Amino acid sequence: MTVTDGKQGTPLQLFGCCSVRTPKQTANELSVLCDAKVSVIILSGTGKLHEYTSDSTSTKEIIDIYQRALRTDIWSSQYEKMQEHLKKLKEKNRSLRMQISRRMGECLNGLDFKELYELEQEMQDAVNNIRERKFKRAKQNINYLTDGIKDDPDYGLVEGPGGHYDSIAGAYPNGIPGILALGLQLNQPNYS
Repeated sequence: MTVTDGKQGTPLQLFGCCSVRTPKQTANELSVLCDAKVSVIILSGTGKLHEYTSDSTSTKEIIDIYQRALRTDIWSSQYEKMQEHLKKLKEKNRSLRMQISRRMGECLNGLDFKELYELEQEMQDAVNNIRERKFKRAKQNINYLTDGIKDDPDYGLVEGPGGHYDSIAGAYPNGIPGILALGLQLNQPNYS
């Protein structure tokens, strides 16, 4: 490969036929012999990135020079896409902030009756979901605690109808399920 010297127009031999040079070595020779700013970016078939830039410059500086020489902006389309995406994210953020403030009881003045009713329904559904999860967790905890002691007569539990446990003293008059009568023995080490 030969390149002409920009100053005198004489051809420069970059590498001979006997030597094997990498693109980085060739770019380095171009940079030194031609006193040029060189940047080479190589993407291999395996997805690896190889980059060489002259010592006196950076890749960004080379791209800026390239844009000025061609009088074009290679980033404008990407910038427009990013601006459009940012606008959508800001709108979504504003909408979510408005929903949060309405659920906290703020900014309700601009709502009509239908919107207020829908907000009330959403709040009621949320309360019902929380209550359901709370009861489910309490039931799991009660089942976990009773599984370890259900067959121990020292605790005063007797299996009742339907697999529920009641106190030996009998069922509760108001039928409260899930309340267990537990006793503490005098011979336990933690008794005081």
